[in-house]
Amino acid sequence: SFGGKEGLFAAVIAHMIEEIFDDSADQPRPAATLSATLEHFGRRFLTSLLDPRCQSLYRLVVAESPRFPAIGKSFYEQGPQQSYLLLSERLAAVAPHMDEETLYAVACQFLEMLKADLFLKALSVADFQPTMALLETRLKLSVDIIACYLEHLSQRPAQG
Repeated sequence: SFGGKEGLFAAVIAHMIEEIFDDSADQPRPAATLSATLEHFGRRFLTSLLDPRCQSLYRLVVAESPRFPAIGKSFYEQGPQQSYLLLSERLAAVAPHMDEETLYAVACQFLEMLKADLFLKALSVADFQPTMALLETRLKLSVDIIACYLEHLSQRPAQG
């Protein structure tokens, strides 16, 4: 664990990731289907990613990482990497026939696909505020692409 500035960053990042993947009772649980799981966590991920606090944290980490490499490493491990791991675990619960490596790769692709141009535009253009319709369209497209890919994989004959 870090002290000082690094410790503060680590705590903030951990809290933001927890908000996305927390399955507490006050949150409606997604239906036990692949598409519903992707949609549920994808929506929470996008909402968190486009939150001004997240964008400020991202800017700060990018600015400070050259001087404090531990901050960048901690950010990656507790932010993106933890998000990929947690989503791949959720996907394993609804797609138990898929191997861990495939689900991890799918989780990475899905979350990065959701970010697409929206995150960079939100970081770069001060007054950019995507509409809910745009977010839902992007979410549905990303869910459909990943669900179609996993369906395709599940229909392949077993290799070996």
